[in-house]
Amino acid sequence: GQYYFGTNRISLTSGPGIKILGSGSVMNDLTSGTVNGLNGTPNATVINAGSSSSATGVFFFSHTASQVTGTEIGNLDIVYSGQGNVFDDLNLQSGYFHDLNINIGSQNSAMAFAALTSETANNSAIQVTFERVTVSSSATARTNPWVMLQSENSGGISDVSFLRCKFN
Repeated sequence: GQYYFGTNRISLTSGPGIKILGSGSVMNDLTSGTVNGLNGTPNATVINAGSSSSATGVFFFSHTASQVTGTEIGNLDIVYSGQGNVFDDLNLQSGYFHDLNINIGSQNSAMAFAALTSETANNSAIQVTFERVTVSSSATARTNPWVMLQSENSGGISDVSFLRCKFN
């Protein structure tokens, strides 16, 4: 199915074992002739989020809350047209992001973001795996990197793996 979040975001601020799993993404659906899952792909789960004036990301990990552990997000097509980041203010341990087809519409948006600022000083990404994630952009240029991970915490960014991922 397709889910529209508009300018709202999904906040992941506490708790172990948060799982957001779709029925499949278009890259796993061999019956589809589409590239973004929006043209009637029967098995794809599509999240449409953001607007061109919105700086709100899709999934928000609070930098002021406790570190989220055991998060799994997978089997989704994500179409994001906002100015924020798909996985925003990462603050997690033992995260697994897999089988994702992400289309980003803004040249300023990142796929994964944890910045080195006073506001986000508690951000971290420890033992995080991105597997079979395809990221593409409909923007004509890029002004920010696809992935930006920084932390003021010693060892705050460690053991982050990208397996069979594509950035177009």
